[in-house]
Amino acid sequence: MKVWVDALCINQADVADRNAHVLRVRDIFGGAFSVMAWTKESEQRDLEFQGLSQPGEHLELCNVVLKLYGKRALEEILGVKERGWGVDDEQYEEVMGLVRIHNVDVLVFNQFYWEESDDSDDFGSGRVHLRDVLAMELMQLFRKRYWSRLWVIQELAVSPTMSTVRWGKLTFNLSTLQAVCEILHAQAKTEERMHEELWQELKPRFDLLAFISTWRELEAAPADQGRQLSDASIQELKQLEQHAACSLPQDKVYGLLGLFSLYVTSAVTIDYTRESADVVGEFLSAVPEWEASTVN
Repeated sequence: MKVWVDALCINQADVADRNAHVLRVRDIFGGAFSVMAWTKESEQRDLEFQGLSQPGEHLELCNVVLKLYGKRALEEILGVKERGWGVDDEQYEEVMGLVRIHNVDVLVFNQFYWEESDDSDDFGSGRVHLRDVLAMELMQLFRKRYWSRLWVIQELAVSPTMSTVRWGKLTFNLSTLQAVCEILHAQAKTEERMHEELWQELKPRFDLLAFISTWRELEAAPADQGRQLSDASIQELKQLEQHAACSLPQDKVYGLLGLFSLYVTSAVTIDYTRESADVVGEFLSAVPEWEASTVN
């Protein structure tokens, strides 16, 4: 089995080696059996401040629920969809058993806390809901430098559906992270909370995961229907580029080339010794929908 590690497999000090690998990224990550997004671990004091015993513990619970019971059950445990009480009681008990096994002391399903209630058993006695703890957990995860890298957009978009995220000692599916973010994002918009600071911070990462889903749908479409990015998808990609970072200015173009057609990739000369303005000029000539002000 071959293992690819970016930091080790590309000689960043060798311009020729960097040039040779730009268009190989899509093939390497797209042809992999699985891709692991390794984000390292948060500092313990940060975790304790947020009330987390270890990074990813609530995402791991969601990973198990999604795998065993599907997205509807995940929406129910997050309290976003109403659960029909008295229906599927066996499944409910199984899911509650998972909550206990994972030692996650939060409210789930459509439990909630009444400040004026004396019933501490049913309404949580001040405990917060799983979806609110998940939002804080996501904030910690997405503050990791990994998610701000521009190359990650392409690497994860073309990666297999069974790709995973490694955070601290825990591993969960990338598809679980996508599902959780999709659910929480939709709920925040429904509750008109997207203007709040937390959700504003999370939105660029939500958009990244949504774009990955869009790209995978595009790739799954029949070839005769065309597999080029639509104008709307290009606009989404432009927004992601604006929130992403790279160490070399040429990578603002090179890091995204694998997401475009052969017509675009063949129109851009890959050479890190060239001025970035020349690289951008070639890219804009091939992709006129892309405004010059967003690539600099």
